[in-house]
Amino acid sequence: MKKLTVLLVCVAASFAQMWSQVTISLENFHIQRGEDIVVSYSNGAGNDKDYIGIAPLGQLITGIPGGYTTTYAYLDNPGAKEGICTIPANNMGATGDGYYWAVYLLNDAYDAASEYIPFYYGESAPQNESPVLTVDECTVDYTTITFTDNELWRMLIKEINVDGEVLSPDDYAIEAGALYVLKDLTSAGSLTIIAWDHSDATVQLGNSSSIDEASILNGIRFYNNVLYVANGQSAIQSVSVFSLTGALSATYPVGMGENTIDLNHLNGGVYIVKVNGAVATNAIKIVVKH
Repeated sequence: MKKLTVLLVCVAASFAQMWSQVTISLENFHIQRGEDIVVSYSNGAGNDKDYIGIAPLGQLITGIPGGYTTTYAYLDNPGAKEGICTIPANNMGATGDGYYWAVYLLNDAYDAASEYIPFYYGESAPQNESPVLTVDECTVDYTTITFTDNELWRMLIKEINVDGEVLSPDDYAIEAGALYVLKDLTSAGSLTIIAWDHSDATVQLGNSSSIDEASILNGIRFYNNVLYVANGQSAIQSVSVFSLTGALSATYPVGMGENTIDLNHLNGGVYIVKVNGAVATNAIKIVVKH
């Protein structure tokens, strides 16, 4: 079973949340060599030198070495808050076939104001294989789905749906090898991940294994955001709480008898509590709710 490690939104989804004021879209996802790249935009910033930048998929445009644009073009109608930007075909020059992405950049600088939108440039794009999805856990608080990691597939994901209902980026987080859905899917039928140039990846849900907040492991009981640690004969030396970023939140020494550790200061979500004992180390999952 893959342990919960990092809870991060995929790159494209992260940018969608950070820079949501401008919306862009491409006329086509597959752009043949020799064709113009046409990007539509709305709710633009209205600067005379706003422009569309193009870079290899996964490379952020920062203006520092390793972060320059492959090509760019100013908006067809400078200062307009809605319209198109045409990147002439010859701007791509001898750039190789492959996956790229486009982004709206502000006022002749490198400040992104939209999400990064992927596309394929060149001859017919390959039909890539999607990884097989496996339900690792399905609880009333979250579901963990694991897969053999495929970075290209992750970066080209355009939709995740449960029984046909599209999930909001706020409902999930994806990292290398794992998807975490922060909703109750115990009654759902299936989850499907749709990615550009990949077959759909679908997994059947329904095998639930809930987290019992009153469960006891090695003298630990978790209830109402509080850890109760009953320590007899110094069997437990300390407990450590890890966030889903993999970072250690805190380690609490445990004395003899009953110990109370209030975790109400933590943000709501799933955490790992590691029990450090004299004989063995165990871990349990907890859900902090507010």
